[in-house]
Amino acid sequence: MNQLSWTNFNIKHGSDNSILYCLPYAGGGANMFRSWALRAKEDNIEIKALSMPGRESKFKVPPYVEYKKILHDLFELMKQEPQKPCSFFGYSLGALLAFDLTIMSKKNATTQIRNLFFAGMSAPHVLHGQKKYDELTDDQLITDLLSDPDNLTRQSPDLIQLQRLLLPTLRADHKLYETYQFDHIPEKFNYPIYLFAGKSDFEHDKNISAWQDLFENQIEILWYEGEHMFLHRHQDAILQFIINKIKQNN
Repeated sequence: MNQLSWTNFNIKHGSDNSILYCLPYAGGGANMFRSWALRAKEDNIEIKALSMPGRESKFKVPPYVEYKKILHDLFELMKQEPQKPCSFFGYSLGALLAFDLTIMSKKNATTQIRNLFFAGMSAPHVLHGQKKYDELTDDQLITDLLSDPDNLTRQSPDLIQLQRLLLPTLRADHKLYETYQFDHIPEKFNYPIYLFAGKSDFEHDKNISAWQDLFENQIEILWYEGEHMFLHRHQDAILQFIINKIKQNN
């Protein structure tokens, strides 16, 4: 049974809208894009965020631990979507999934992709050195997560406790990294691609320029102050950039 679904937060849209599919980072959920959905509606852009097991309304559903399985289910889910202009936004793990979804969609001619927006992720063919979270105790993992000044969990003891409850899901999401294998693409892509990176995100963004190896067209990298969770500090500017590019390239 496919445990993935898209949510547009019950926001009504017209039939001529563009769609931005949003895929969250490891441990994240669809609700991180709720405010984006409200803002993007003003520009006739429908945001559909990926709802994954192990969090939010699917907290009691076991999360995925094998990359090939979640990618298979994601592609099957995507095949049910309307054939209309769309773009992908993926953050960290979400960027990896969005990239492979792009490969499968192009191969099967199932999706009218107009733009790719990836954040906080090295190019997949040079991806290595991800932290192995199963080697850390719960306390060590919490300490590691809270070391990022842009982690919103730092703001409240209640949020820290919630983060602790979600550690099994976070560990499972990082298993997806461990089971990922880059598959050679038959030809370079020619989609507009925009990459968002944190200036101090030395683990995830050190190889971000290598994305150029996979694209015929020139990639565009936008650097922001912050570490891996830089999105939370700059999300208004990032969303406005995305909206402008969708309107320009559709």
